[in-house]
Amino acid sequence: MDYKFKFSIIMAVYNVEAYLEEAVESLVNQTIGFDCVQVILVDDGSPDNSGAICDAIKAKYPSNIVVVHKENGGVSSARNEGLKHIEGKYVNCMDPDDILTKNTLENVYSFFEKNYNATDVVGIPIVMFGDTNGPHYLNDKFARGTRVINLQKEVNYFQLSCSCAFIKNEIAKSIRFDESLTVAEDAQQMIRILINKPFLGVVSGCHYGYRKHAGSALSNGLKKCWYNDYIYSFILPSIEYAKEKYGYVPRFVQNALMSNLQWRLSEKARPACLDENELKQYKDGLALCFKEFDDDIIMKQKHCSSDNRAALIATKYQSKDFITKETNDILLGFDSHNLSRLSNTTFSLDFLEINEDSIILSARKTFFTLYGNVTDGFIKIGDNTVKSTKVEYMDHGVFLGDAITKDAIFEFIIPRELLAKENKISFYVECDGINVENKNINFGTFFPLQKRYKSSYYFENGLLFKLAKSSLVVSKAKNAKKYERKLLKELWKSNKLGERKAVFARILAKIYKLFHRKPIWIISDRVNKSGDNGEAFFRHLKSIKFKGAKYYYAIGKCPSYYSMKKLGNVIDCHSLKYKIMHLACELIISAQADINVYDPFPHYSQPYKDIITRKKFIFLQHGIIKDDLSDWLNKYNKNITGFICSVEKEYESIVNGNYHYDEKNVWLTGLARFDRLYRDEKKYITIMPTWRKYLMSHIDNQTGIWQEKPGFTESNYFTFYNNLINDKRVLDVAVKHGYTICFMPHPNTITKIDLFTKNKNVKFYTVNDEYREVYAQSDLILTDYSSSVFDFVYLRKPIFYTHFDKEEFIKGDHAYIPGYFDYERDGFGEVVYDYESTVKTLIEYMENGCNLKDKYRERIDSFFAFNDKNNCQRTLDKILVLK
Repeated sequence: MDYKFKFSIIMAVYNVEAYLEEAVESLVNQTIGFDCVQVILVDDGSPDNSGAICDAIKAKYPSNIVVVHKENGGVSSARNEGLKHIEGKYVNCMDPDDILTKNTLENVYSFFEKNYNATDVVGIPIVMFGDTNGPHYLNDKFARGTRVINLQKEVNYFQLSCSCAFIKNEIAKSIRFDESLTVAEDAQQMIRILINKPFLGVVSGCHYGYRKHAGSALSNGLKKCWYNDYIYSFILPSIEYAKEKYGYVPRFVQNALMSNLQWRLSEKARPACLDENELKQYKDGLALCFKEFDDDIIMKQKHCSSDNRAALIATKYQSKDFITKETNDILLGFDSHNLSRLSNTTFSLDFLEINEDSIILSARKTFFTLYGNVTDGFIKIGDNTVKSTKVEYMDHGVFLGDAITKDAIFEFIIPRELLAKENKISFYVECDGINVENKNINFGTFFPLQKRYKSSYYFENGLLFKLAKSSLVVSKAKNAKKYERKLLKELWKSNKLGERKAVFARILAKIYKLFHRKPIWIISDRVNKSGDNGEAFFRHLKSIKFKGAKYYYAIGKCPSYYSMKKLGNVIDCHSLKYKIMHLACELIISAQADINVYDPFPHYSQPYKDIITRKKFIFLQHGIIKDDLSDWLNKYNKNITGFICSVEKEYESIVNGNYHYDEKNVWLTGLARFDRLYRDEKKYITIMPTWRKYLMSHIDNQTGIWQEKPGFTESNYFTFYNNLINDKRVLDVAVKHGYTICFMPHPNTITKIDLFTKNKNVKFYTVNDEYREVYAQSDLILTDYSSSVFDFVYLRKPIFYTHFDKEEFIKGDHAYIPGYFDYERDGFGEVVYDYESTVKTLIEYMENGCNLKDKYRERIDSFFAFNDKNNCQRTLDKILVLK
């Protein structure tokens, strides 16, 4: 058969104006010659300028560019339209935001011509670029170079993406992408092609450049199609298709499908887009899939956690034989699958408290819920047994809202009178009447020992702690000089730069501490801005001329650094001196709870773990907690000694919630910065939205600034506020009544303020402007979900809320879990839900003099625990009674 071109490349074009020309250019520059390549651009009703770019490319290369404009129907619809026009011998469905290396088509064509009868599909390696860089995890099939793989023999390999694959013209003409599918539409066709002819060609020495960016399909939020459509329209039909062909499911098909499924098995929370019936349907569908896969296929999926693999096997068999009870242990598994023994699941020592008359050890035992319930814990010290004083439970491994593994939390109080000169402490748990010794002892983030160094030790109050195999050894000692020398020697011998630096840092910290007779306190806010509770507390200590400690304010060298420097005792938090001082200090007092606050060595802290975990962390807060932040601020993640609260309901939500703090750690004192609030109204109307974590890619640890993802300026968030600050109706009413519209986004997005359209009638705040001043000068604040406005209402000033993106915000990646505070019931102003209502309410407030309504004044008066300026002193009083 004669073909007009060697290749036909189909591109389903939608919203890719920024990348389309680069994608086509990578085809134009192919070493095989562009005259051998047909490019079919299917404009799928793209709302941006992509369609016009397609036409411009057609005009430039009229002989081998085909352009089709159609109504939007999705990628499958666009590819099906493109298949009608193919005239090349080999066909590819390249994504229009990706690229091919120059030699790709020449290499693929040469290979296909030599192996035409051996395979119907040829794949090439994927290399990611853009937001994520590096080779794709499935590139291992190219390790042995260019060849044809017999999938029946090498079952670990597969090809499910059509973007980085090439197929024969006659095969391409026989397929039709399922237009009802929006995920796995290409995988559905590729698996069928390989089921019919299980030989895959792989070509190395070139690659497919896969661009990862915020606008790509796989980067967008999960929808219903990710779940039941995927199972019932792709996985299960593929299984049936294989059975029809072979009478069974070949292992390479099992592996291909299971490898795709494994990514869905890390999802913890119940999908918000599924109702109860849909969720049950999804779980039932998963169970049907697992029953078709061999045990070893399930067990070898390396991107699926051991918790989930065990749960899958158990789901598949649903048999009591899965659990074997022995005399001193419980086995999870059967036949050759010894998945786990209770004795070997992690037993983590988390916290250590040394008192004059006792030692308090806090620990967690991770166990599969399939074992039954771990009901108790106890320890043995020689002939003595000490039972746990309490047992609590916390979900550990969760899939779709169901706990696969849990943590049993214990607290052991060991009287000092039980301790001899040297003591071996062994740990046990009780499960279904069986006492099991824990043989896998690990250390939590805040326990001072570690396994990395054989010389790891901890010394405090005459007791020295070390690990010996599966036991904790506690010895009485006068000092730890010889143990410190051993640790320093081990660090030096490691011959690693970071660990050799640690030798000097540990020595310098001890010397520094010797020259400071008073305890050292480090106080801070953000690394790039003062003005929060840290500054307020620092100023209070200065004002009362506090002499009980040597205290410093830590901040990076930004404008705030130089203004704070005038007060004295200010240190650059990026300096070597700060790190040494941090090692020497007793208290960390901060309005922030990011890791760099309590650990100045976040990526190489192991040599300092015993020192860092000794310190007490006072969390001054940077707002009032109204939502459930227990996933972030719980004791196992932050270990806060003094957790500041300002509201009784806030206090109760932390003490009684999933934060795992005792009452002694949660302090109802009020925010320090409330003491510095004042009034100086200048008829400012301030629009003050919070940020959206799902619009950011990562945080720069040096600057503390979040970097936005591509597509930020096209987001609902940006569009809403950009329109609002330029709305002629709002600006005209403001001028009429003498108001100035001001715009002050959250600190994590205020650095992007130049992306917003500047209006001469709007005051744009900068990162250097103080919130305190903003609150003083503003007559009204409009926010969405920000907790910073609590400061404003503390002054008895009016606010209102716009929740225009409520569904997106709640379901987005913003760690938003509603708490005790309900905006409609408890809020201090109206709640509106769309743009027009926001504009209308804003205008109404300006026309009525921005007065606080009686309804909301009553709410404010009853909300705060204190309404004075003694918050700093109450916090200091709590600190001073710490032991």
